[in-house]
Amino acid sequence: MSKIITFYSFKGGVGRSMALANVAWLMALRGKKVLVVDWDLEAPGLHRFFDIHNSQISGGIMDIIYDYKKVIQDEKQDNLPDPLVDIDKYILRLTYSEKNGPPFYVSILPAGRQNEEYITNLEELNWKAFFKEFRGYGFIKYLLKLFIDKGFDYILIDSRTGFTDISGVCTMALPDVVVLLFTYNQQNIDGIKIAVDKTRAFSKNNERKTPEIILRASRVDTSVLHSKDKWQRIAIQKFGPLLFDKDEDNATNYSDKEQGNTMDYRNEDMDYFDEVSFPYLPMYAYGETPLIAKEFPNERLARSYGKLVDKLLGESIIANEKKNTVNPQLLIVDKKGQGYNKINDAINASKDNDTIWVMSGFYDESIIISKKIELIGMSSESDQNPQKPIIASNSSCTVELNSNFAILKNFCIKQQRMSDNVADNKVCALLVASGTPTIEDCDISYSDSHGMIVESGSSPTVLRNRIYYCRSNGIYLTDGAKGTIEDNYIYANQASGVLIENKAEPIIQHNQIHDNRFGIMIKSGGKGSIKHNNIYKNKQSGILIQESIGILIEGNQINENEDEGILVSESGDANLLSNDIHKNKIGVKVTNDTSHLKIESNKIHENAKQGVMVDDGATAELIENDIYNNAKQGVNISNRGNAVLTSNTIHQCKHGGVFIQDNAVSTINSNNIYDNLMSGIAISNAIADVNDNNIYSNRGYGIYEVNANVVNKDKNILENNALGSKYP
Repeated sequence: MSKIITFYSFKGGVGRSMALANVAWLMALRGKKVLVVDWDLEAPGLHRFFDIHNSQISGGIMDIIYDYKKVIQDEKQDNLPDPLVDIDKYILRLTYSEKNGPPFYVSILPAGRQNEEYITNLEELNWKAFFKEFRGYGFIKYLLKLFIDKGFDYILIDSRTGFTDISGVCTMALPDVVVLLFTYNQQNIDGIKIAVDKTRAFSKNNERKTPEIILRASRVDTSVLHSKDKWQRIAIQKFGPLLFDKDEDNATNYSDKEQGNTMDYRNEDMDYFDEVSFPYLPMYAYGETPLIAKEFPNERLARSYGKLVDKLLGESIIANEKKNTVNPQLLIVDKKGQGYNKINDAINASKDNDTIWVMSGFYDESIIISKKIELIGMSSESDQNPQKPIIASNSSCTVELNSNFAILKNFCIKQQRMSDNVADNKVCALLVASGTPTIEDCDISYSDSHGMIVESGSSPTVLRNRIYYCRSNGIYLTDGAKGTIEDNYIYANQASGVLIENKAEPIIQHNQIHDNRFGIMIKSGGKGSIKHNNIYKNKQSGILIQESIGILIEGNQINENEDEGILVSESGDANLLSNDIHKNKIGVKVTNDTSHLKIESNKIHENAKQGVMVDDGATAELIENDIYNNAKQGVNISNRGNAVLTSNTIHQCKHGGVFIQDNAVSTINSNNIYDNLMSGIAISNAIADVNDNNIYSNRGYGIYEVNANVVNKDKNILENNALGSKYP
């Protein structure tokens, strides 16, 4: 018999659609025939978790409603087609297989194809009129019968948030089961409580069996234990035993246990809810991560999804597969005597998938993590100034990670000064030697060399850390290492904030990188992408690229660096796209015969010297940039440099718009060059093709040339330049 399950949240951003997608995939993996339906018509997106592009969607729920309304309007009541609507043409069937096993399938009915027609239909859809004039409630029940007749075992509905006509139907009138997701804040808890009460009241008033109600806390961050437990107690008082998947009369009463140490009153009910809740993992906070249960089945969020599937199917595949294993356990390290006294002792006692809580204190030891465990520092219970546990040692490395899916969270990690007989590239506070661990919310500092080293074969996720006061680099990636460096503060390191070399290829995004010698240095075959960072006040260049190719630098703020915002030299190659580069000594400089730079759609302004400098035989393409208010030239091409300028706007620069000199070669086409305090274009001892530009209102000449070979100079619009259109 088919079962209809609705996923609902009062507010958005709790991970509802992501949970539904993973539950659907896991059900299909266990041999169930599953249909998922995106009923969040105002904010659709469930298809993205299955890696379905909008172009693959022919239609969906919105189109079915539109088709039904058209049939009702066009046909007489005694001549209605059977079926009323064709749902097959909108359902997508996705095929999967695991470990050479048989194929299995997930079917998805999207909200619709996202285009102007969809938006128009949505704006014209009046739910109250639909329910009254088109028998909308009866049609939705009819539609569900069509789904059931297709033989689906489980129909999973992604509901609209809030209290609306359609979310009420999805949560109260249709389902056999309602999965209610919330985060630990008052708005979410109160909203879900109202949804629970309304669902029960609807069933009672309509003499309908009340759907099974399953509650799950989502995006649960356990790094500050007392805050998590405080909000868990609030949820317990609001929901009672529902929180533990129990009947009303079958759970401990916690109302008299609000005070005291949270560790004193925890029991199996609360531990159960911690186990089935969906943890917050920053690596999945951005974008729509396709099916982590498929890609990372042993990751703790994937395991939580698996436990929800166990509940929904009334079985425990996890227990059946692991009869001879020990369930994941919680171990505690506490200097005050609770649990283990040393972190290493707890690690040695742990097994894969265990969690270790380390209470606030100073731990003088070096540790190695080679298991799939979570090592979480528990800050001291002070809302004003919580203190993270400190791990420090005088070994060459304080913490070493050699594990896939290990998590290191909320520590201060220091490498104390040691003797000089260890090579700098082996000394660090934290070493990622292999695997795909996550390092988050840590302070990594005071290393005698590097803050963090990421070696060959590693691909860590480094999130929301502070990395500072290291005698060499903040983060050093080498020998083909990969990984994501995101949302960190990286500052006051004596060499580079981030050094990438020897074919390392990380993603560097959304970081604050400042007051280092270099913000980011890429050399010796390093690769990667640098996106949406704020790179500022570094002692030399914001970004330095040497002997490396294929670097993407996109969407960054690069400002107030003491030398160049970006320097490309010695066989460097990069693509600069949509950056804001300002208040540096020189905005962008590319130098050396074997260096190349593509500069596109950037703002380059208010630099103390040139906006862009192409020098010493280097080549560059400048396309659609806004280059303005630089203290010298907007663009300087010199000493055999070769640049092509196309469709740029170059204005208000103190020493002229474009200066080409010393055997340089340039093509300048279709640019707007105006309001510069000297000439629009000056060419000296150089070659230039100047064609189809608007050159006007400059305070010197439009085009100034001395000992130059200039072609097509008459094919430009030159107006209102103070000293005339051309010299001579």
